[in-house]
Amino acid sequence: MRLLILLFIFYFSIFPNFSRDRSKVDKLNKEFFEVYDADLDKAKELAQKALRLSVKLSYKTGEGSALYRLGIVHDIQLRADSAKVYLLKGIKKLKETKAYSELGNAYNNLGAHYYYQFDYYSAIESHRKAIKYFKMSDEPGGASRALNNIGICYKNLKLPEKAMETYEQSLKLGKELQDPMTIAIAYASMSGLYIENKEFNKALKYNLLSEDAVGENDNYTLITILFSRGEIFMKMGRLSKAENAFELGKELAVKTKNLERLQYFYKSLAELKRAQNRIPEAFEYLEIYDSLRDEMYNRDRNQFMADYEKKYELSEKELETTKERLRRKQVQEKLNSSKRNLFGAVILILVLIIVVALTAYAWRQRKVRNELDKRHIEEIDLLSKELHHRIKNNLQLVSSMLSMETRELEEEPKERINNVINAMQTMSRIHGSLYRENGWDSIGLQELLNTLKIQGESVMKDLVCEMRSPDLQIDLNTGISIGLLVNELMTNSIKHAFQGTATPMIDLNISKEEDHLLFRYHDNGIGFEKVDGSDHSFGGKFLNTICRKLGGELNFSNENGYFVELKITKFSLC
Repeated sequence: MRLLILLFIFYFSIFPNFSRDRSKVDKLNKEFFEVYDADLDKAKELAQKALRLSVKLSYKTGEGSALYRLGIVHDIQLRADSAKVYLLKGIKKLKETKAYSELGNAYNNLGAHYYYQFDYYSAIESHRKAIKYFKMSDEPGGASRALNNIGICYKNLKLPEKAMETYEQSLKLGKELQDPMTIAIAYASMSGLYIENKEFNKALKYNLLSEDAVGENDNYTLITILFSRGEIFMKMGRLSKAENAFELGKELAVKTKNLERLQYFYKSLAELKRAQNRIPEAFEYLEIYDSLRDEMYNRDRNQFMADYEKKYELSEKELETTKERLRRKQVQEKLNSSKRNLFGAVILILVLIIVVALTAYAWRQRKVRNELDKRHIEEIDLLSKELHHRIKNNLQLVSSMLSMETRELEEEPKERINNVINAMQTMSRIHGSLYRENGWDSIGLQELLNTLKIQGESVMKDLVCEMRSPDLQIDLNTGISIGLLVNELMTNSIKHAFQGTATPMIDLNISKEEDHLLFRYHDNGIGFEKVDGSDHSFGGKFLNTICRKLGGELNFSNENGYFVELKITKFSLC
């Protein structure tokens, strides 16, 4: 009976403290979103405190929430690789709980991360998962924000109708829930779509509606609204109002330490000054813009090097600790043996010293070699993935710049440049797959086709794609060539083949023969006028160039649609 009373007293003396500690974690995570716009350093400190306390308490919900918040901080600081690591770790931890609202927010921020990396398909997938978990939670407003983010991705994929439809769904849900942030973001997104369509009066109207709806302390959204308003006034030729909007946004970006937006305000102000023929001021703003961009790049690089050096130093300390532990064990064994029998102890100690010394020496040598080999492999893998990551980002950046430059072109040159942009985006997605996989010099053939299938079905709503291949790892050059070939054929089919076709279909089969890969492509469209490969257009020359690189020649036919066959003889399996 006394034992039960003691256990009862112990439980109620410990449990309240445990509950209070968890509440402290939740409070720290909540305060993060209250301060991160105004003071990013303080927000990071709050998330780190929440993470340390959660680990100590084994509080998985608090730990996962703190991890994805640190991912948000790293994304704002333009440290993309570490941001993704924190976001994925947070999601993994939250999946072990029933904190569906936090899980929805984590997936929403992962989608935003992919968006900033121009990986729009991964972003859409993450936002759809966010909607799923928001619907399972008591925070339906999150689903509205995720819908809006999907609309932004569709806009960047040049699907304006799907984008507007998604924005309207987001706005409707936001109004039902009376959520100011959701309403403001939906209006701002509609404004951006009207800017793309050059309907500047409508764009300005929705931009002003967005500012009216924005929350009192939502500085990040307000900065985006002011930047967009300046761009609208610039395109309308109202330069003084554009300057006023840019200056207000710049002041708010300085106040909230938002360096990413601040550099773009300076760049836009430089363009505005040049349009006003105020050249000295334009050069002054450009110099500030360049210095901010260099500052963010160097900070990201220095942090990467510091993290790597810290990891190396930690490994060295662990090795020294292991050596010291082994030495103490040897000494203790000698002392224990001497207490039992002097003569036997002497013999035993001599044997142990010899065996342990030889074993320790061999073990230390092998440990050092393994550590060095492991570090070299990790370094090569890290640098290779970083290379593919930067290639992907650079290709996306160039394609985005080309897209902006083609807005004012005539239809024919614009279509040619769009073909180049489409090919660049395909290459970018392939490099994006490489830095996410374990390998870095090969790619899975079926995974490559799945990526192209998703791309094609997202462009054409009713399109049905069937793509089959053996489970092969092929070399990077062959993978890029096959990706460009499939992309060009699908683009031609979507543009020209399905006029009046009730159920458009594309069937692609790649099979492994004795000494080659057999590539067969077929659509059920109206066929092409030229089926002999003699087309001298850009697309025709492009196809012939790829086929020569793959070591084969295309065979065409117009039987029940458009049929292409190719023997691929130049390839390597990995």
